[in-house]
Amino acid sequence: MTVKAKFKKELASGKLVFAHIGYELPENAALAEKYGVTGSSLWIGVYNSTGFHKEEDIKVWYLINDENAFFAHITDLVTRRLSGDPS
Repeated sequence: MTVKAKFKKELASGKLVFAHIGYELPENAALAEKYGVTGSSLWIGVYNSTGFHKEEDIKVWYLINDENAFFAHITDLVTRRLSGDPS
């Protein structure tokens, strides 16, 4: 998996959390509502000095059949968010 392979240190320290959440399960209703999830999605939540910010990444689904492009996209996206880059 891309995140587990590339960001071991950040996962181990708790700076990065990666999880698969079944949005349709009752125990995840509050989390699904917080993010506004209505189907399979890749959501990224970032805490910074101004609070919590969320974003949905849909580009990832167009790259699902190109392993190299998928890996590069996820790596770049997570690296930028960890560094504080909001773009």
